[in-house]
Amino acid sequence: MLFMLAGIPTSGKSTYIRGLLRDFPDAVVISTDDYIEAAARETGKTYNEVFDDNIKAAETDLNDKVNSAIKARKTIIWDQTNLTCNARRKKLSRFPKSYIKALIYFNIDLDTALERNMNRPGKVIPPALLRNMHNNYELPTDADRINFNNIIKGGN
Repeated sequence: MLFMLAGIPTSGKSTYIRGLLRDFPDAVVISTDDYIEAAARETGKTYNEVFDDNIKAAETDLNDKVNSAIKARKTIIWDQTNLTCNARRKKLSRFPKSYIKALIYFNIDLDTALERNMNRPGKVIPPALLRNMHNNYELPTDADRINFNNIIKGGN
């Protein structure tokens, strides 16, 4: 089974995962953030300070984890923004048809996102980038309804 989360930063995706893991404790969480946060802890720096030096390695790690989890037929929780239908469809193309695929989407107003963003010391998204992500975020589309077995609105 695949749970693909979609939403801008600060929308509640990572928090929502805690509940999913209670129901699916053996699931593999796929996230570049986890890799970057670990690199920050190891070096005593912040997420923002290590992001540029670690994003490529984080993406490689993510792809390796996806491939291994699919091969082992594990339940996967994909924790990234997955902002557009095209981005979601591209990632889905890696999965066998036999996988059950659920899209869990999060919708948050821009003012709340900007406020939450300012309360994340060391992991603040530049406000202009957060605005751009908010403006380009695609809520589930008809194409998503074709590609996913289930579409669920996540909580904020």
